[in-house]
Amino acid sequence: MRLALRPAPLWLGILLIAAGFSQLAAEDSVVQRPDPRGSRSLTYQDGVLVEVAIFGPDSSLLEEDFFRQAVVVERRIYVRSGGKLVRIDVLDARGTRRGGAVYRYDAGGALLSVSMDGSFGSGSAGMLAAGMPPLAAWTEDRGQVMVVRYDDRGRSTLAAIESDGSLRSSRATEYGAGDLPATVTSFDASSSTTTVTSFDESGRPILIVASRGGSELSRTQRRYDAGGRLVEETTHAGGSTTIVRTAYDSDGTTRDQELYRDGQLFERIRDPGPNRTEELYQNGDLFVKVHYLNGRKIKEEFFVDGSLAWTREYQ
Repeated sequence: MRLALRPAPLWLGILLIAAGFSQLAAEDSVVQRPDPRGSRSLTYQDGVLVEVAIFGPDSSLLEEDFFRQAVVVERRIYVRSGGKLVRIDVLDARGTRRGGAVYRYDAGGALLSVSMDGSFGSGSAGMLAAGMPPLAAWTEDRGQVMVVRYDDRGRSTLAAIESDGSLRSSRATEYGAGDLPATVTSFDASSSTTTVTSFDESGRPILIVASRGGSELSRTQRRYDAGGRLVEETTHAGGSTTIVRTAYDSDGTTRDQELYRDGQLFERIRDPGPNRTEELYQNGDLFVKVHYLNGRKIKEEFFVDGSLAWTREYQ
């Protein structure tokens, strides 16, 4: 018995081709087409045209059209001069400008700033001087300007925020022999406070002085152990002196913290953490001890003349 093989009917081939085309159309794809201005790129999602990008002869982007239900809903026009992008205009479906960006360059062609508006965003950014690294850079948003200045090694030396022509805050940094800061001077206009922080060679703050109008408000000194852990912090403010001392276990875990006010022990925390014990002192004498378990207070002990007077427990 012989089987005769006959060609498939034409209609079946058409169905198979149509099925294959339908599957391809359902996938995201990009199609390149010629254009009088250079070339265009058509982007499809699930077989639906969503974007057309037009490129010039040098492959620079000239225009982008975004579609929704076969209708252009947004058009972006890229304007260039001397081979550099100078402006982007964003148009709506009616051709009305809704936003964009402006690019500015120095005489050498280096980008100095970018300013955005409308639907394209808000704010501006740029450099005050060209070069590598720049001497300074700035950003602007809703009338607030931030300026950052750099040294010849690209390190930030000044950051300042201005609004309505007035200085709001600033941070000036001076460096030592290395790249770590030696001093940082901060200013906050809302409190008219200037804070100067001095650092050791390892970049740890060792002295913090706050002042207003030339008068010192507070002075804080910090001391570290050989492992770089803070062991003592002394603050002089308002005619009073506060000292916080911290002790550590051999593995670096905080074991004990003590707070002194004007030379007298005021508070001690043993094993700081969820299972800590807090001790409060009055005139140097213990009068309350509070115990915690998993962060929850479970017991209070009250002392009179150094002796336990009564206890309160919590369920």
